[in-house]
Amino acid sequence: MRFQAQGDPDHVRRLRLTLYVNSRQQVQAAFRRMLRTGQLLVERSLNVKMPEEVVRRLLDGATATWEVAGADVALEKRQIQAVTFEYHLVIRQ
Repeated sequence: MRFQAQGDPDHVRRLRLTLYVNSRQQVQAAFRRMLRTGQLLVERSLNVKMPEEVVRRLLDGATATWEVAGADVALEKRQIQAVTFEYHLVIRQ
């Protein structure tokens, strides 16, 4: 996993948590790990609990966008190779 913050010293405008998956056998365990880290990121940055719909969609490897506490929370996926992809949890404020 990789974490990235973009903005200026006074305000973070975008947070991105990236998961690299290259093994179909490990994908569910990887999504569970990303969920734990993503929940902490949402709770600390937005001061709210991650909505259940976001939790379900993340564990399914789905993509979608929601408004949570005035911020856009997105799940994004990018295919790199046949069995390798990046999965992103992005918070934009």
